[in-house]
Amino acid sequence: MTTPIQQVIHRLLSKQLRRRLAWVTPSTRLVEDLGFELLDQVNLVWQLEKTYQIIIPDPEIDDLRTVQDVVTCVQSHLVHYVLS
Repeated sequence: MTTPIQQVIHRLLSKQLRRRLAWVTPSTRLVEDLGFELLDQVNLVWQLEKTYQIIIPDPEIDDLRTVQDVVTCVQSHLVHYVLS
C-alpha cells in the first residue's frame, strides 16, 4: 500500500524523467537507479516545496539518496509545519 505522499513523489519522478516508473520502490536510489544528477534533485525538491508548501533547506538535498529518503523528508517537514 502506498501513501499519498509516495504517490505524489512517484508521479513527480515519472514526470521529471519522462518515463513510466512502475518498478520504483522506496529503496530505489535516485542517483544509481534513476540516474539523477544534482540539478534533478534540486528540481524534485522545488516541485515538492511547491506541491506541499514546505521549505526543504539546501543541505538536506544531499541526504536524499532513495525514494524513501524523499518521503521521510517531506513527512518530517509536513509534521514540523503542522506543529509550528
